[in-house]
Amino acid sequence: AYGFSKDGKLLAWARAVKGSGDYAILTTDPANPASRRVAFQGKGAIGVADISADKSRVLLERNISNRETRLALLDLATGQAAELPWTSDPARYEDAGFTPDGKGVLAITDYQNDFRRLVEIDLASGKRSVLTPGLNWDVETYELSYDGRFIAYSVNEDGFSRLSLLDRTTGQIAPVPGLPNGVLTGLRFSPDGIKLAVSMSTAKSA
Repeated sequence: AYGFSKDGKLLAWARAVKGSGDYAILTTDPANPASRRVAFQGKGAIGVADISADKSRVLLERNISNRETRLALLDLATGQAAELPWTSDPARYEDAGFTPDGKGVLAITDYQNDFRRLVEIDLASGKRSVLTPGLNWDVETYELSYDGRFIAYSVNEDGFSRLSLLDRTTGQIAPVPGLPNGVLTGLRFSPDGIKLAVSMSTAKSA
């Protein structure tokens, strides 16, 4: 597992420790490979979920089982990692990432629910805000625009991916029309946030 900072000047990834079930987190400036270093020696199967915009912290994920994920914050200045206490209750957290201001985390989770929902969690308090309320289907994936205003997310509705767009400033959600019946394979906003690239596979074409 690996991740780039938004400006592309920091790369972090996980590396298996030989002869053990543990993983280490390494970082480097891609323009200066000699800067590579072990930033953290972890326990268990840990990986990089995201890097904060200011490049001071790395969001780590540790898979306990297919029903449980733990998240932790790694301080790159001190080399210390602290598990986020609100992930101690068994639940899955997928595609976890920082909000643009670094004060929260976005994740797809089944926490206390039969379905996987997209939530925003305040790092200081652990307060959860469900961004996709009232769904009776699983959220598959999401993509946050560079400025943090929009979230595009897809829901697996009876085997088909249904795409919606959430405006974080107003809370309004609108379905994205015109897409074929198929399975979503990729989402990416343009840097200016005006366009969204979508890739899908259908029964007839990719």
